[in-house]
Amino acid sequence: MAGRAGSLALAVEGALSVADPLAVTGAASLSATALSLDSGLSAASAALVARAGGVTQAATGAGITTASLTVQASGAVALGGAGNAVARLAAGSAGGAFALASAGALAVSGGVSGTEIVLRAGGAMTLDGASLAADRAVLLAVPGGLASGATSRLLGRDPTLLPVMIVDTRRTGGLVAIPAGVAADLPGLPAASQATQLSTFGAPAAAAAGPAVFDLVVG
Repeated sequence: MAGRAGSLALAVEGALSVADPLAVTGAASLSATALSLDSGLSAASAALVARAGGVTQAATGAGITTASLTVQASGAVALGGAGNAVARLAAGSAGGAFALASAGALAVSGGVSGTEIVLRAGGAMTLDGASLAADRAVLLAVPGGLASGATSRLLGRDPTLLPVMIVDTRRTGGLVAIPAGVAADLPGLPAASQATQLSTFGAPAAAAAGPAVFDLVVG
């Protein structure tokens, strides 16, 4: 699909591909069994739903430009392509992994859940009343620094697991994915016996890293 509209609400029975640029001056809502972004999408607000599969995005040429984004998928959410300009992630839910990258600043203000969560921002990231619920781990890759608004929460989707949280503020050479071998903690197990220990991810760098400010409740 492609085109221009003042507002758009579209639900289809099967899979849906945005094959050519789609520009909506108001709200855009797309719902399908599976949703693929193969070209750019711009809207004042965007709601993406994949009822039986995932939400995917081409690596280049398929950027999302919006002031507010919500995403829900039965499968994985893979929105790590180049060119995204998402000002706020209002809510996100995935049956599999959840990943979103934004070239500029990103505010996270709603519930985000997935087996693992990767959020990357080229500018500053603000956790503003966010709830991050994962099975294995959460990665916040924020070379522009991490800021805090209203108190946010880190939660385990599975009560028998405590997800690892990684905050990477390196301005160059930072993580783009959760490293292999990182495993959730097990409640009641001594720290020295947990699978994931305190470690470095990559060589130390002389360049200054971005700032990090937390207001985060765990559990």
